[in-house]
Amino acid sequence: MNTLSIIRFLRSRVLLFVVASVLTVVALPAFGQFGASLTGSVQDSSGAAIPGATVTLTNSATQQVKSITTDGSGVYTFSELAPGSYTLTATASNFSAATVNNVSVAAETPRNVDVLLKAGKTSETVTVNADTIPLLQTGDASIGSTLDNEQVERLPVVGGNVYELLRTAPGIIGDGARSGNGNAIFLPNGGGPGGSSRGIFQTENQTQISADGQRVADNTYEIDGVTVDSLTHGGAAVVTPNQEAVGQITVLSTSYDAADGRNSGAHIKVVTKQGTNQIHGSLFFLYDEPGLNAFARYGGPNGQKPVRASTKQRTYDASIGFPIFKDKLFLFASFAGFGLAGNSFGSQFIETPQFDAALIAQRPNGVSARIVAAPGNAPRIINLLPVDCTQYNGGKGPCAAVGGGLDVGSLTPGGASQLGVYTGMSGAGLDGVPDIQFAQLSFPNHSRGRQFNGRVDYTLTQKDQLAASFYSTKLDNYGQSGSNGARPNEDLPFKPLNTAGTIIYIHTFSPTWINEFRANGTRFADNGIRDGAGISNFGIPFINIQGVG
Repeated sequence: MNTLSIIRFLRSRVLLFVVASVLTVVALPAFGQFGASLTGSVQDSSGAAIPGATVTLTNSATQQVKSITTDGSGVYTFSELAPGSYTLTATASNFSAATVNNVSVAAETPRNVDVLLKAGKTSETVTVNADTIPLLQTGDASIGSTLDNEQVERLPVVGGNVYELLRTAPGIIGDGARSGNGNAIFLPNGGGPGGSSRGIFQTENQTQISADGQRVADNTYEIDGVTVDSLTHGGAAVVTPNQEAVGQITVLSTSYDAADGRNSGAHIKVVTKQGTNQIHGSLFFLYDEPGLNAFARYGGPNGQKPVRASTKQRTYDASIGFPIFKDKLFLFASFAGFGLAGNSFGSQFIETPQFDAALIAQRPNGVSARIVAAPGNAPRIINLLPVDCTQYNGGKGPCAAVGGGLDVGSLTPGGASQLGVYTGMSGAGLDGVPDIQFAQLSFPNHSRGRQFNGRVDYTLTQKDQLAASFYSTKLDNYGQSGSNGARPNEDLPFKPLNTAGTIIYIHTFSPTWINEFRANGTRFADNGIRDGAGISNFGIPFINIQGVG
């Protein structure tokens, strides 16, 4: 299928996407879709204000045009701006026109640009180039910084988690420390679900950062003006956007805007990429295979055989943006996915088949017999390891090495006079049958994640804008609930679906009056009972076999 066919195909589905976005969201409080603004004054060469001057702002990527006139003080203000590069033009009677190119507007950030008009013919134009985003933001007293898409894509992050970059902002602290399982280590004032161990697919992703000494739970996250905070854990995001979808991220450690008054910690404001008049896209693929990993070359403790690293991981991202109708209707879409297969290994004491058989035979109707006879109770054994009584009880009490395992007693009552304090553990004494064994076990660890993102921007008129964006993140994680002998009936599947959607309509009545209608929603959904049907041993109380030996 060629590019033109793809565009025609997607055009026919844009309306369906917009309608679906409206129908799948619910009305909730939120901030505006775009919080950036551009303001300044128009002056003559003497510094006097020029009221009634016409100021026009053009988005370089989409050619969207906004035009207003300066007030009595010569001041103009453009609000609800998407991040990007703009061209600013000012005209007035008896003055030459002035054009300022490459005016960079950061996401959710105000900027000041003054325009100087020189006396002359109105047909003349003076053109200057603006600088990049200024290092010192003078639009208000907020403290923070903005990460652009190039930084988001090029700076190293764990699992593609863009929130890892929040530590680079001024006023933010966080060392990014992680434990052996990949989860973030809590800051002293933390205590929530922890940082991502599954990248962007982590549910309730709480990045361990603190703004101006505030608690981690006081941080808040927004995507396209929608708060995506967890309802359970403060300072955790239900949706984490993929790197290809992020246009810019503004991180405020200190904000004096009344719209940010709900949270006292860091304000993380993500704006999704938009489609433009130029077709643009990206593709990324990361491949990790056991054959590329180093593995143990020594025998290991207790004669344990080396187990080669088995982690297989695939990570892939893609995006595309293009115009449906030039200068009017734009579409952007991204996809991110990963697959992980990396069983872990450990060594534990487990009961022997002989012990299970004896238990079932002697107590067929007992609770213990029902547990050991349950489907999926047999541990995942890789190797049986040599074992002696010193490993079991330090050589104290009844114990004998038998048939590759340890005989620690019998199920027959009796023997109190001979066995003393160990009577309760060994019944009538040693019977020559192995009861426990020491084994190298395999613990399952499989994950698969998919994230879809779509955004439509439609300029109906110079005064009317319509936009809709949507994120859907699906995780299929399969692991174990605890250290219980790597038994299949204790496996724990986790298959959450996290979504966030927004639709916004903006109408500009005048330079000082803008009306914005918005509907949005964020959702976290998971049905553990359904996902674990036939696999997990759910119940109250939760009954399983742990701590054998």
